[in-house]
Parts: sequence; structure tokens; C-alpha cells
Amino acid sequence: MARSTRTTYHCDDCGRELPTFKNALAIVTEKDGSNIGWSRLRVRIEHAHGSHNHGETEDAELCQSCAIKLLEDALRRVRSGERATKGSESIYQESWIKE
Repeated sequence: MARSTRTTYHCDDCGRELPTFKNALAIVTEKDGSNIGWSRLRVRIEHAHGSHNHGETEDAELCQSCAIKLLEDALRRVRSGERATKGSESIYQESWIKE
């Protein structure tokens, strides 16, 4: 009897099963697309995880609803002047607006 293996992929946020292995999100805006040089702005969502002093970062695998929820939260934070959430980039929250 032959054995088979089924590989499944899940959303890093809610755990919902995803259809393929290509679930990373990259939003790209082209600033300059000339044939000599080019310039783009890119937004990527990463999944950082680990324990104690060991950590890994990789492209996040997200379902559409979790991606929308995360991007809406990010937009709200940028509009309120926040640059880095406490605990993500430094131990101090950085702000666009100096108080």
C-alpha cells in the first residue's frame, strides 16, 4: 500500500488553511521606471518569532482578511504619528510627532 503526504499551509495570524505556499504579501509602488535606473517603494509583512535570545524573521503567510486587518492597524498607527510599536524595533516607541 502506497503512502501519501499532504502538505498544508496556514495563516500566521488566525491559523486558517491557505490554498498554496505563495501567501506572502508585497505591495510595490513604482517611483521611477526608466530603462537606465529604477526606484520602487515596497511594503512587506514579516513574521518574527522565537524564544529567549533566538529569533527568526520570514515573510508572513496571511489570509486576505488578516492582511487587511493588519494593514488597517498599521494605517491607524501611522496616522496617529507612530513609527515603531514598543517592543518591535526598540524598547521605546518612536514617533513622527515630537511631543
